[in-house]
Amino acid sequence: VDIVSSNHEGFRDAVSSLNALGGGTFYVREGTYTFRSTVFISSQISVIADSRACIQRDLSGSPNHILTIAGRWTGGLFTPKSLTANLTAFIVLSGKAVLENSTIGDGEVRTTDGNFTFAVVAITGPAVSVFNNRFIDNKIANDGGGSPRMIFASIGSGYKLIGNTFKNNSNGSAGIYSQSTGTVVIGNNIFDNNLFQTSTILIERSSGTLIIGNNIDNRARTGTSGIYMTPPAADMVVAQFEGLTIANNTF
Repeated sequence: VDIVSSNHEGFRDAVSSLNALGGGTFYVREGTYTFRSTVFISSQISVIADSRACIQRDLSGSPNHILTIAGRWTGGLFTPKSLTANLTAFIVLSGKAVLENSTIGDGEVRTTDGNFTFAVVAITGPAVSVFNNRFIDNKIANDGGGSPRMIFASIGSGYKLIGNTFKNNSNGSAGIYSQSTGTVVIGNNIFDNNLFQTSTILIERSSGTLIIGNNIDNRARTGTSGIYMTPPAADMVVAQFEGLTIANNTF
């Protein structure tokens, strides 16, 4: 299926057509695609987007996120602009989703809700893969004191985050914030000239986490760290960090 519509209805029509056929691949041409509500890409579907296909959010809409991906998404340019809207995430990756060779850039999200926790990409699936993407020039902030993150992995999820580039991003609490109790690999990623409030990689739990071969060269900020481990609550025990390996990273 070849996408020609410039909004979420066109994506939904393509998804419905492919689901009826038992799955398949659709192609997104160069252009700007504006979503007012969430589109779900099922596990049966692969999306291949032109590098000049720009996916953005219509600010008059009110989805919690613009995409939930359970299948495979390759390519495209995502611009996570939200202004003061309370998005929980721009993209949610569930199941065994794959996000690869995409650019998430030129984003600006700001909110005044103090309880607001935002992530550009939220990982909720047990076996998500995030490969060779570029997170560039995003300004993610919360005037109300929340904790916006570039990537957030929730409890129970597992993921591989390999070969991605994070450059010139600012004001998020962390680059990668992981509560995952699944198998996690964070490897061969490049963090260049970012300004995070807490740390580049923040780990709350681990039952088999490998952090290896990453290059972290961010802007200095008092109180921040390259890799930071903290239990999620005062009563958590050391066992929360079983199976954690950190090796061959460059700072």
